[in-house]
Amino acid sequence: MSCKSRNAARVVGLGLLILVGTLSAVGWADGAPVVEDPFQGQQLEPPQFVGIGKLNPSSPGELKAERMRTDQCSLWSNHAKWTREFQVSRLARLEGSKVLEARLLQNLQEIGEALKPYYGVDAGNRLIELLQEHHRIATELTESIQKGHREDTYKYRSDGHLNAEDLAIFLNQVNPNWPAEELKSRLDRYLELTEDALNARLSEDGVTENRLYEEAEDQLIQLAEVLAEGIIKH
Repeated sequence: MSCKSRNAARVVGLGLLILVGTLSAVGWADGAPVVEDPFQGQQLEPPQFVGIGKLNPSSPGELKAERMRTDQCSLWSNHAKWTREFQVSRLARLEGSKVLEARLLQNLQEIGEALKPYYGVDAGNRLIELLQEHHRIATELTESIQKGHREDTYKYRSDGHLNAEDLAIFLNQVNPNWPAEELKSRLDRYLELTEDALNARLSEDGVTENRLYEEAEDQLIQLAEVLAEGIIKH
């Protein structure tokens, strides 16, 4: 199941659970609702959410794979969100931009740490280095776009795509099930969308900005799904 489908299924399942529990807990006396405890002090097990068309994982291996998928999706989705928060704050010269940058850098660390259990400390640290370079270039690009420096904008845009290529090649070397061309395509498109979103914000086109950031996040979610499936196959 995809990241978005999995999250949607959990939300629907939680909503149904709350609805059933609410209806079960309400009785009626003399025409007025009376709230009762339908479980009479019993300790309940946490709900188990089932994906659409998929049974609950039944083996430790399936449970581990499902958790790994969820973690990858969350890490990369959060990267898109923290990047947006930082870029918006940076453009507005807000005092909180340093705090947001620290959280974004922590997210990059978390992405690299998530690789270490599967491919070792060196691979995880190298991924962190490449992601930190990605962040540095993106920050410089944001500054050059805001100041209208065309030459710098072109330079950092080019640097960003070269970094995306380095990331794709490195990940493919770590796991051949991660196609370098597909990873680079996702990363390149993410960079293009975030740059277009920045320009939309500077043009005060909020509708377009939101749409572009959502599309950018979707690119990273699809990237996370490729990574998760590649780990399972390796």
